[in-house]
Amino acid sequence: MKCFAGCSIERIIEPLGLTTAQLFESSNGEVLRQAARRPGDQVRYPVKEIDGTLAAIHVAEYSDEGKRMWWELPDGRKGLGGRPTSDLPLFGIERIPPDADEVIVCEGEKAAAALQRRGLAAVGTVTGASSCPSDKVWTALMGRELVLWPDNDDQGRKHMAAAAGHLGALGIHHRMIDWADAPPKGDAADFEGSNEEIGGLIAASALALSTRNGHIALASAAREVIVCEDYDTAVAANEEYLKRKPIIDRLFYSQTISLFVGGKHHGKSTAARTSAMCVMRGLPFLGRAVQQGPVLYCASGDEVPVARMELLRMGWDSRKDPLRLVHIKPGIDDADEVLGQIGDLALKDGAVYIVADMLFDFAPIRDEMSYAGTRAAIGKIQALADRTLASVAPTHHSPKYMGDAATAGQAALGSQGIAARFSPIVLSRKWAEGLFSISSTTTRDPRGAALIETCIETNALGWTQSAGEFKSWMKWKVYAARVIALFEGDEPGKELSVDAVARGLDISRPDAQNALYRLWKDRQLDREKKGHGYRYWLPTQNQEILKQTDEAFESNLPGESHE
Repeated sequence: MKCFAGCSIERIIEPLGLTTAQLFESSNGEVLRQAARRPGDQVRYPVKEIDGTLAAIHVAEYSDEGKRMWWELPDGRKGLGGRPTSDLPLFGIERIPPDADEVIVCEGEKAAAALQRRGLAAVGTVTGASSCPSDKVWTALMGRELVLWPDNDDQGRKHMAAAAGHLGALGIHHRMIDWADAPPKGDAADFEGSNEEIGGLIAASALALSTRNGHIALASAAREVIVCEDYDTAVAANEEYLKRKPIIDRLFYSQTISLFVGGKHHGKSTAARTSAMCVMRGLPFLGRAVQQGPVLYCASGDEVPVARMELLRMGWDSRKDPLRLVHIKPGIDDADEVLGQIGDLALKDGAVYIVADMLFDFAPIRDEMSYAGTRAAIGKIQALADRTLASVAPTHHSPKYMGDAATAGQAALGSQGIAARFSPIVLSRKWAEGLFSISSTTTRDPRGAALIETCIETNALGWTQSAGEFKSWMKWKVYAARVIALFEGDEPGKELSVDAVARGLDISRPDAQNALYRLWKDRQLDREKKGHGYRYWLPTQNQEILKQTDEAFESNLPGESHE
């Protein structure tokens, strides 16, 4: 069968994703879809960029055993040349009229092609039900209202729910069709009603207008933009909120974002890696039970070699451990694309916990001091948690000169727009050589409880472990060297009171008193009570050592030349 110009009918209808059998109709007008499933039949779906450039061809071939599918590049090579399906354009995106305000989204090319033949604006995802197009793909439909038409099975509904997560994070208005009379596994291609009846299904669906912190506000057909809750609705929503699983007991919950904070070499990444290993293996983290499950440990830049080395030292073995080490390829700076692919992988693995080391490499923060900018960027981290239902915990630096009295809530470098979005914030601190602690803010979830400040140490395998409750008196080590230096100043043999030391070092009186007492107990200082308090000085032996050191130094100075 050929056209008048000599082209085969198969070549003419290939761009539509049709077979010759689908051109013929029965007496009652029903398309003979089954004819396309005869052994040997092949359907080729061209997937094009929005400008019409052919990106790839999805080929379906039928046999007695079922359907086999594969991808071909425009030059005929099989596969996609390393391009992930999540980055492929939506099937039919190039055919959407510029003035189309509403576009139907189906799972797969066949269902989308069926709606296109009806003259409707429709596209199809090409990733399969187990994955989902990335944010970058969905942005091609920004400014339009999307109608998601899921296949009538659990996988199909989960696929479109994941798509809704992307659209909500991007602020794209969307609806979800509920076709109550759909046959098992039925999709848009199986709908036998009129276009007007399709319009009725769309009108009956709720419109998701916007998102805030991952919560979608639904509107009626009148496009109301606010949601009012009555008592029963509020009770039901609250019960749903409190059903979220604790990933780490009373600390990290599913669908939430938390933050590990600390200075360089203060133990934040060590604590994050330990939490990841604990969740993956079902071991308690700092004495708290965990919800065991698959984990993604995402690292970037120079964090990758250290993360790899330390995870291997901790005993990680991907052949038996459900923990993936994920890292960003060099030169990639598209945060939306990175988070989209992490979300795809998390959904595929069923990950319950995602660590992102470090925050600024995964959240598109341009100015860390901008409140609005940081909140908006971190909203994308929350969108990842909403989409995957995992607990997401990035790592982040604390300010270089953080005061000793600073709390976990004040420890995040940059605008409070950063600190305000995460719950809880877990702070690791190095007080002095050999003295480390960990603590946290309270959680927004009423079931949670903050980590009381605890001494921590790293065992031989690199795991963070508790070394007992941290006490304020332990901070004497922080000030010890500075106190001794104050006594070794310009006036050897001088005596100083507690108040004089506090003023001289600009620290609190209790901290000065504690440091002096501990140094006296350690025989590094002498003291005597004078009046209402003690006066301290360096022991005579220390003074003699200082004098001998000075004399030795001076005797080695070069003398004057008499030549």
